[in-house]
Amino acid sequence: MKSPRLQRLFHDGAASGLRWLGIKTARTEFPPSANGSPVAMVQKAGSFRQANTLSSFLDNTEPAETEWSWPEKQCWRFSNVNLVGSSGTLFFPDGSLWESSSSDARGPVGKIRPPLTWMARSVDSPCVHLCGMNDENRGHFVMEILPRLEALLSAHPEAASYHFLVPAGQTLWQARFFEFYGIKPNQLIEQGPGTTRLRELWMVPFLNGFDKLADPQWHLAVADRFSPKSLPGPTEGPALWVSRRTAPNKRILNEDRLLEIMEKICGHVESTELIGVPLDEQARIFRRSPLIVGGYGQGMVNTLFARDSNVLILTSNPSYKKPSWPRAFQQLAQIPGNRAHCLLGSGNFSTNENYTVDETKFTALFAQLWEKRMT
Repeated sequence: MKSPRLQRLFHDGAASGLRWLGIKTARTEFPPSANGSPVAMVQKAGSFRQANTLSSFLDNTEPAETEWSWPEKQCWRFSNVNLVGSSGTLFFPDGSLWESSSSDARGPVGKIRPPLTWMARSVDSPCVHLCGMNDENRGHFVMEILPRLEALLSAHPEAASYHFLVPAGQTLWQARFFEFYGIKPNQLIEQGPGTTRLRELWMVPFLNGFDKLADPQWHLAVADRFSPKSLPGPTEGPALWVSRRTAPNKRILNEDRLLEIMEKICGHVESTELIGVPLDEQARIFRRSPLIVGGYGQGMVNTLFARDSNVLILTSNPSYKKPSWPRAFQQLAQIPGNRAHCLLGSGNFSTNENYTVDETKFTALFAQLWEKRMT
C-alpha cells in the first residue's frame, strides 16, 4: 500500500480534478441489493422529555422541561464496498456514494474524495465501521461513536470478534475504551486518507439526531460499560472542577480565579484534568462528587458516571440556539439522574476560542448550587 502522504496527495488530486471538470459524485440513499442490506433495527425514531427543575429555578427564562429527538436507525451489512478517508465515506462498486455515509462524515460536497481502487488495500475479514469526523476528540467518541458500537453489539454480539476500522492515529487512546468491550488492539485497523476495499462491512450509522443526542438507552449503556460495580455515593466527595487547562481550545482564561471562588465557598475542591486517569477511576471521581463544574467539552461527558449530582456547565455561547453543544451537554448530564445548568457567555460566540467566565455570575450560581447540592 502507498504511504499515507501519497494516498492523500492522489485522492486530493482526484477530487480537485473532478471539481474542475464539473463532475459531481453520484449519491444514493439505497444501496444496490448485491452490496448492502439492513440486518437489524437498532433504534426506533423517538423523543425524550426531561424535567429541567434546577435550571428553571436558577434562571426563570429556562423552560421547565427540555426535549430532544432521534431518528430511526438500522444495522447494515455491506459486501464488496470501498471506504475512503479517515471518516470512512462509503462507496459502492459502481462509484456511487452512500448518502448516509456522507452525512455522517459531515463533509461538504467539495471535500468528498473519490475511491481510487488501483491504490486500494483489501481487507477480507469482517470489519465494523467506527470512523467519523472529530476523530481526535474523546467527547465525540463517547457521545457519538460508542453508542453505535453498543447498538451493534446489542443486535449482533458476535461482532465483538470482528476487526474494527478506526481513524488513523487514534488507536492508542481508543484501545483503552475498546478493552471494556473485550476488543483487543490487534483487532483495530486504521483507516487513513486512502481507499480500503472490504469484502464484508458492518455498520450502524450515527444514532444522534439534530439535537446531538441519541436514544438515552445507548448513552446509559456506555456509562454502565465503564462503571465499576462498586462506586461511591455523591455525598462522599468534594466539589469537582473539571479543568481544560491543557485543552487545545475552549480554555477558560480565568480558571484559577474560579477555583479560588469555589474554595472560598465550599472549602476543598478536587481539580482534575483526566489526563492519564484510568477510565474506571474517572467514573469513581465523578460518581463521588455532589457538585461538578467545568467548561463544555470532552471532560464533561463523564457526567454520565455521576448520580444525583448538581452539574454546572460553563460556555462562551450566549444562547441555546439549536443545535447547541452546551444544551446537549446539559441534557447528557441529566440522563443518569443529575440536575444540570449552563452558565452562558455574554459575548460573540466562537466555537473553539478561549473565553473568560463572568466571575460575579459564577459566584452567585455556585453558591446557590452548593447550598442545593443534594436537593
